Amino acid sequence: MIINDYKIDYPPYFFPNQEPLRILIDQSGEKIVSVDYIYGFTHKALQKHMEKSSYLANIFYFKSIDNNNEISNTHAYLTLLEDALNIDVPYKTKFLRVIILELARIKNHLKSLNEIASLLDVKEIRNTSYLMINKINSLIDCNDEDTMSIAFIHRRFKDNFVPYLNSFLKDELNDAINHILKIFNKNALFQKRLRGLGVISKQDAIAFGISGVNLRASGISYDTRKNNPYEVYDKLNFELKTLNDGDCFSRYKLRLQEIFQSVDIINDALNKMPLGDYIYKDEKIVKIVDCEEKFTDEVIVKKGFYKKSTETPKGEFTINLCANDTNKPCNIKITAPSSNALFCFDKLCLNHFISDIPIILNSLDLSFGEIDK
Repeated sequence: MIINDYKIDYPPYFFPNQEPLRILIDQSGEKIVSVDYIYGFTHKALQKHMEKSSYLANIFYFKSIDNNNEISNTHAYLTLLEDALNIDVPYKTKFLRVIILELARIKNHLKSLNEIASLLDVKEIRNTSYLMINKINSLIDCNDEDTMSIAFIHRRFKDNFVPYLNSFLKDELNDAINHILKIFNKNALFQKRLRGLGVISKQDAIAFGISGVNLRASGISYDTRKNNPYEVYDKLNFELKTLNDGDCFSRYKLRLQEIFQSVDIINDALNKMPLGDYIYKDEKIVKIVDCEEKFTDEVIVKKGFYKKSTETPKGEFTINLCANDTNKPCNIKITAPSSNALFCFDKLCLNHFISDIPIILNSLDLSFGEIDK
């Protein structure tokens, strides 16, 4: 038996904010028989930096964990702070946050579809998804400001935001997603290249602690938005979508289905959102708004342990924080979904070909900033 040894750097070029991954492969003939991987070449030690910075300054670090998913990550941290400070967030703000979170989810899933379309050279999906990503960016992003803070939502999302959002969802996004769905279902290349590739069984999904789309594509119905709701997700009507094959095709198809689900969640939130302006019920909210705007170190968190779990587009994102009556955390630990998904990567590649590696890796929707914290 002849075994060939290969070393592959993925990606083969360096993005400014993306971690490199070195993959070591042994082959028997053309089939992969063993895989090892090395990451952490540009280790940032973000969690240690957070312990030396003030609570409000740490918002910047949460945005740096995943530059393509900063809204969901900073939302988890801000809601943890609000719980620790006993802040009663305005009811309307919670609905707007859900709307922004679901738009961010749509953007993330479109990006994943854009990447597989680039790998397989399906230009129609790539062009359409890229256009929609830019449209969503113009809706929810505003330079370096924190989109999920109470202060930003109070300033930015006025009454004219809702009619514009409705128009975008009904006209542009709906047509674009249906167009992508038609191509995805009828394109023979997707069927041949993705079906049966990189299968995650139910048992492996549980054993590796996988969450998000990667978990639901293996037939396990779990979503923090439904199982442990936050904001106003318990007030909204939506059913969890699952598929049973656990392969690359199922993961991409489920992301496409969840885009339609997110649109329904947004429409339901728009219908149930209270009219009128925001109502601040106590002075703590005014104080945190001022702190966010001035970016000062005035926030002091009472001694204790605090935990927050949210469902980001990549899976369950959990923050554990230890406070000690100062303006800086004593200890902070982040459990991100990409880490557990990467741990099963070597098993998914066995008995496949080298050309399958980028597809399997991309189907897991990993963020190496989350992994190498």
